[in-house]
Amino acid sequence: MQNSPRLMTNSVNTKSVLEKKALAAIEKYEMLAADSVAVGFSGGADSVALLHFLAGQAASKNFRLYAVHIHHGIRGEEADRDEAFCARFCRERNIAYTCYRYDVPNMCLQTKESLETCARRVRYLAFDKFCKENAVNCIATAHHAQDNLETVLFHAARGCALRGICGIPPKRDHIVRPLIFCTKEEIMAYIEAHSLPYITDSSNADDQYARNRIRKVIVPALQSINQGAVQHVMHFCEEARDDEAFLREFSEKAKTSVISDLRALHPSILNRVVRMLYEDAYEKTPERKVVEELICLIRSGTHGSRRDFAAGRFAYIDRNYIRFGQSARGEKPISSTFMYEMHLGENPIPFMNTMVLLTPNKLTESQLEDYLFIYKKSIHSVLNSAKINRVFLRERRGTDGYKIGGMTKKIRKMLQEDKLTLREKEQRPVFCDDRGVFWLPGHPVRDDLKADDGLHIYYFIGA
Repeated sequence: MQNSPRLMTNSVNTKSVLEKKALAAIEKYEMLAADSVAVGFSGGADSVALLHFLAGQAASKNFRLYAVHIHHGIRGEEADRDEAFCARFCRERNIAYTCYRYDVPNMCLQTKESLETCARRVRYLAFDKFCKENAVNCIATAHHAQDNLETVLFHAARGCALRGICGIPPKRDHIVRPLIFCTKEEIMAYIEAHSLPYITDSSNADDQYARNRIRKVIVPALQSINQGAVQHVMHFCEEARDDEAFLREFSEKAKTSVISDLRALHPSILNRVVRMLYEDAYEKTPERKVVEELICLIRSGTHGSRRDFAAGRFAYIDRNYIRFGQSARGEKPISSTFMYEMHLGENPIPFMNTMVLLTPNKLTESQLEDYLFIYKKSIHSVLNSAKINRVFLRERRGTDGYKIGGMTKKIRKMLQEDKLTLREKEQRPVFCDDRGVFWLPGHPVRDDLKADDGLHIYYFIGA
């Protein structure tokens, strides 16, 4: 049956609630500043609505649109059906389409991850791969307000700090979520108004997954108490993210390994600083019990006091400092807070057995050989001398990252990709200017400082 002219006019010319909310989110968080957007496209109602909506925005907002489907190898013929549907949907609407295939069940056996965790990880691996291969600088996913509520409940039930109940951020680096303020009902109304086909994932009804039990039992129970529960939690998350951002920034500034300074901190800030120190040392999030023991060590410990933790990790008081180590490997990671300004010429860093050389001229082969007679390795990069005033060397921090190829990369992730030993990681501090981190040795420099010639920076590493 054809739609009447009046109905067709309403569905096309009158913005739906979904469109209004999505456009407001896009404007507020500057989601579509990129020239290309890849949509994570499963074929379900949420991603169908998102892809259809963005297809209608591509021309006016001047971006190229792509759809990326992930075949996880989990649901056999049903997964094949999903892939065929997604390919057909995009073909009929002239949307560029790509599919990546993974054997997630087999990968889980090797990594010991849960099916959910592994599937999520490979999705984002595929998105990153697609972006690199196609010079795409924005990924859009179809998370909505109910997904946010489920995430908050899941993290709270599992146990977390404030960061864990901040929900799903509307934008994180190059990943955007235009539908994050939309409810499921608003998405389905959009689907119906535009007569859009979609598929249903049978695993969404499987109660073995915790999120499904939250969706089917807990969320309806909350809505029976207050119909606005989904939106109320969304508003809570917005405020919680602001609080979390402020507290994290404040804690970063307050972070120090000097015991007397740590003891003077408010308990809330001390808790955060201790977590940061541990994460900086081991690149792992400490359990609550570990944090409590570290705080106890700081408050009451004296020179030589020590606490031992799992995997040979330990912390101890060294005069007026807290130090971290790992006895299982006999090596000590970077733990103390430090920052040194680098000057033209040689800048030795004795405690790391490294040296930084800043020079306006590239070293000759003979000059480089002279340095490598003393040091075992050299890492070289070039900075745009017109755009940099001061250069600092400091310890890595848990939130560090900088833009490479238009996308913000986290230092932690870069180090994981490098597969370095703990000792090698110890000798990988970061370089900063007045605007923040611009270089992790072994990786490209920050986008705005790239140059073919200018200020040459050599990082020499000893044995």
